Amino acid sequence: MKQTQGFTLVELIITIILMGILSVSASALFFNPSALSALAVRDQLLSALNQAQLKALSTGQPVQLVLSQSASDWTLVLTAAPGTPQALEVQRQVYERQQATVAINGSALSNGANWSQTFTNQGAIASQQRLVFTSSNSHALCLASSGYAYSGNCQP
Repeated sequence: MKQTQGFTLVELIITIILMGILSVSASALFFNPSALSALAVRDQLLSALNQAQLKALSTGQPVQLVLSQSASDWTLVLTAAPGTPQALEVQRQVYERQQATVAINGSALSNGANWSQTFTNQGAIASQQRLVFTSSNSHALCLASSGYAYSGNCQP
């Protein structure tokens, strides 16, 4: 009896169906880049908030993070807080908005507006903040009053 090697027709059809399902789900990001933009900026802001807190804790000086919105992009700027005697190297990052929006504690940030948070020398902020980046999907970020930033909805 002769042994044949290879894939059966059923295995090939299942593989093609799985590849089709994966390509449809991945193509959603290519057809709607604003969904990827909102998610990426949320993750970058999360990273910048954590960096600002660590910078405030390590230097013992207040640090300010400013999110600015224009018609085409968001800008993140990390600086020493106003009135701080010690200079801090300014870090600036610009991200394309691609028609995505951000709401802070339920209020949309308008074009030309800024949102800023000052971290004390102990890494805390004045009050809890909830930011939601929205395009085709919503991506939430919470900044607790302790200064800890995390993705998802704020916990009471």
